[in-house]
Amino acid sequence: MPLFTNIFVQQLFFLTVTLYWQLPMKLSLTAFICLFATIVCAQTKTINFAAVDKNAKQVSAATAADLSQKLTAPYKTELEKVRAIFIWITDNIAYDVYAYHNTEAAYAGLFRPYISTVDSIVKKDYNDRVVQKVLNERKAICDGYSRLFKTLCDYANIQSVIVDGNIRWYTDRIGLATSRPHAWNAVLIDKKWYLLDATWASGTATDNEVSGFVKRYNEFYFLPEPNKLITDHYPDDTKWALLTNIPTKQQFYGLPHFHTDFYTCNIKTYSPTDGTIQLTCVRKNIHIELETEDVKESLVIGEYPDLPSTIKSAASVDSLITANEHAKLYAPKHTIIGNKIILDYELQSVNTKRIDVYYNNKAVISYSIWMFK
Repeated sequence: MPLFTNIFVQQLFFLTVTLYWQLPMKLSLTAFICLFATIVCAQTKTINFAAVDKNAKQVSAATAADLSQKLTAPYKTELEKVRAIFIWITDNIAYDVYAYHNTEAAYAGLFRPYISTVDSIVKKDYNDRVVQKVLNERKAICDGYSRLFKTLCDYANIQSVIVDGNIRWYTDRIGLATSRPHAWNAVLIDKKWYLLDATWASGTATDNEVSGFVKRYNEFYFLPEPNKLITDHYPDDTKWALLTNIPTKQQFYGLPHFHTDFYTCNIKTYSPTDGTIQLTCVRKNIHIELETEDVKESLVIGEYPDLPSTIKSAASVDSLITANEHAKLYAPKHTIIGNKIILDYELQSVNTKRIDVYYNNKAVISYSIWMFK
């Protein structure tokens, strides 16, 4: 995890160098490297997420202050405290489908502008009432998730912010801008900012209309690398992209859709890089390349004659048909050259609007197809 590289390893390296020069008899370079590696392993092993997760899931409390104290008191590091807060939220809070469609009704009476002439007092009162509602009902929309996370961090003296912006759904037509407001968080851990999204980590909607919610934890949204989160989360204030080179809004909506397994499959480069592929009824060929150090076994293409009805694609080929009964599967021959798997694929239908690429039975990347005569 980058956190150790950025924070712990640098400090440990200098500590090890200091120890090295204090030794009465200098070690060989190999022995020095082994000493450094031993110290690093000892440090990283102190962060046991399995233990933190297990303990967090067992905590119960009636108020945010009490909950924050119980979740974070057992730990010394900010990383462990943030992890405990994040896991408790994702494990205990479900997405509020009703509030998604009826935000004003769900939040009715929570905002009380008459209690004070001081704006900060009114805002804090509103925030506290939203958070308490989430704790009482154990459900929230993204606003509630992000407020709860920040409030629990506040009580633990950990700096965090709510990041407002827009997101892309799997079913959105690539290349076309949509208006999907969303809220997630940035958190300061050992003087470095990181991103996370407790809403998306907690599960997924059952369909494009958000008529239901399936609880399914997704580890990807806990401190993801900024260059990965930016593919489907675009902040209103671009400083919270935490990137030096930030794509424009137009570039954001033009990216392919990257699935979580794109990263678990260790894909380094891909082609096409543009999320929209323009074809004609005569020229229907697509050149696809994936570069990865993973074991290369299979490549399957799913063609959709229309946009899928589910927000998230099928995680694997085996579940693709249940995700969209109109999808058609094709397993064309491909070539492997070095670390690249290469496919020259001819689109099978002129009605196809989208293709999903499945690598080793896992959905990795999706493209929109624009067919011209």
